[in-house]
Amino acid sequence: MNKVYILILLSIYFGFTNSLVYGQEDNLLQKKADNFYATYNYKIASNMYLKLIELEKNKTKNLVNLADCYVKMNNIDAAKKTYTQLISSADNPQIFLAKYADILKLNGDYDEAKTNYEAYISQTGDAKSVANSLAGCDSAILWIKSPTKDIINSQNNVNTKLSEFGLFMGDKKMFFVAEQLDTNYIDKVNKLKNNTYYRIFNTTNNDTTKNLLKPTIDRLPYNKEKFHTGPLIINKANDTYFVTQTFGGSKSERSTENKIKYKTKNLELYIFKIKNGVWIDEPFPYNNVKKYSLGLAALSSDEKILYFVSDMPGGFGGTDIWYSELQGDNKWGQPHNAGSQINTIENEIFPTINSNDTLYFASSGHVGMGGLDIFKVIGNKNTWSTPLNLKYPINSSGDDFSYTSKKISADTTIGYISSNRIGGAGSDDIYSFINIKPKPPVFAVKGKFLKKPTQIVLPGVTISIYENDVKIVDNAIPNADGSYFFNLKGETDYALLAKKERYQSDSVLVSTKGLLKSKTFEINLSLDSLFQINKIIGITNIYYDFDKDSIRTDAAKILDGVVRTMLDNPSLEIELRSHTDTRGIDKYNLELSQRRATSAVNYIVKRGIKANRIIAEGYGESLLVNGCKNDVECTEEQHQANRRTDFRILKY
Repeated sequence: MNKVYILILLSIYFGFTNSLVYGQEDNLLQKKADNFYATYNYKIASNMYLKLIELEKNKTKNLVNLADCYVKMNNIDAAKKTYTQLISSADNPQIFLAKYADILKLNGDYDEAKTNYEAYISQTGDAKSVANSLAGCDSAILWIKSPTKDIINSQNNVNTKLSEFGLFMGDKKMFFVAEQLDTNYIDKVNKLKNNTYYRIFNTTNNDTTKNLLKPTIDRLPYNKEKFHTGPLIINKANDTYFVTQTFGGSKSERSTENKIKYKTKNLELYIFKIKNGVWIDEPFPYNNVKKYSLGLAALSSDEKILYFVSDMPGGFGGTDIWYSELQGDNKWGQPHNAGSQINTIENEIFPTINSNDTLYFASSGHVGMGGLDIFKVIGNKNTWSTPLNLKYPINSSGDDFSYTSKKISADTTIGYISSNRIGGAGSDDIYSFINIKPKPPVFAVKGKFLKKPTQIVLPGVTISIYENDVKIVDNAIPNADGSYFFNLKGETDYALLAKKERYQSDSVLVSTKGLLKSKTFEINLSLDSLFQINKIIGITNIYYDFDKDSIRTDAAKILDGVVRTMLDNPSLEIELRSHTDTRGIDKYNLELSQRRATSAVNYIVKRGIKANRIIAEGYGESLLVNGCKNDVECTEEQHQANRRTDFRILKY
């Protein structure tokens, strides 16, 4: 954001008449430069400071003021070069390192900014004053690497080299503030800036692209005031406008800065209403142009709380967000500060509220990417959640503010922000954004039931599904073609168990944990006939940890399939066999395998299978499934293949 606009709320920028009154005539170049600097005519002041620096006059002071002029004019590259020169020539350069780091941060040079903040801390011992700025550099680097889903577009139909900002979305039109020249309508020129005062323009957007169309200046009465006008907000009934304006009356107080006298004009909030077809305006009752600025309003969704920005006494520093409640007599109550959760010793500005009463605001006091960052909080009055930075690309290294949005569908939000970020048309510009919430990934599992070894479709199979060890599907019947299909949840473990009388059940474990993209698992389950005496049937996916005989959680799910097979086939008797790999002593491995077989049998018996129907037998390393014999180097996967369990049919 144009740095001068921050000063608007500090009773400065909007606060000048077009003629300055100097305490005395002084033609000295230094005096003139300081005069222009004090009256915020930064372009002329910067040119004079350049001449003074060439003459080696008050070099350190003039370099500081020159750098500040460039910052206020948003010429960050020039400010950066000036601070480089200042640090190399000043007597105490360490005191300028933090300011130089601020400039680097505004330019998006976060790594270099960090280096200078850290150097400032090291040389001065002052970590507190730059803590937020330093943290903002780290955050900005992370946010740029992982941007949000917001898509940002400059609104080229409204943006110019001058300022456009503060867009409000009305029912049919959109309103924003600009300083574009319209000589047919405005004849009041801001001579300090050599362009028009701020006025309110209106536009609409393209239904398809949401891009703003070419604007026209608003013709309503509030746009005919003597000085700056805007921004505004409108109530739901479209009959009340809350308009921020510069006070233009005769009560302007005299102010003195750097011994220069000039008139200042503070911001005021005016309420324009339509009564019987006539516009009537009235000041917000807590305006006080002699003491502070007050403006930039936002209404709660029920329109009973009015939030606004002010530097009135009782705040935390800079500009704060305040609120006033609508009373029973339809008058606005005494202002209250919105609290320290939002407000800081720096500036909080441009509050906006969406339909669900989420408050958005810009701040230079919370951890952010650059000058002003946009934050959101949930709550009301002076009770709020912790401010949440909207991150990149909503925020940038520049000033980002005036966030407004609305949902156009369940998944899509559109909106507009104002920013002076690098790459804009000039000064403050309006940007649109669109956020399409990504649809959550969809998961499913499908396949067919097949017969071993022919792999033809096997009819009569049913399937049970366990979700995180809880059965959610029991004995489901497949489709006519022998296929099955089930939807799965994200971040969930599943076990699938296919069974058929007189067939060995088949099972598989499926997990959607950690998956970010949609996926359909394609898994065929193959069942083997149990008719053959002495037939060896492997129990898929049941393994033991090295040198352990306890039943692992994943193994327990698979052994449940053996339990189901024996329940479905009450005459079936089996020998459950356990095997080890070749690591360790042969005798020990034989004993280990026996313990494993016994553990598996005990597990099955505890689940209702009679002990006389199942025998536990350990075979040690005598029946390897691969070439991993003693003294043969093998992978862990190859060894684990030998640490297995199977069973032999004894009777059917």
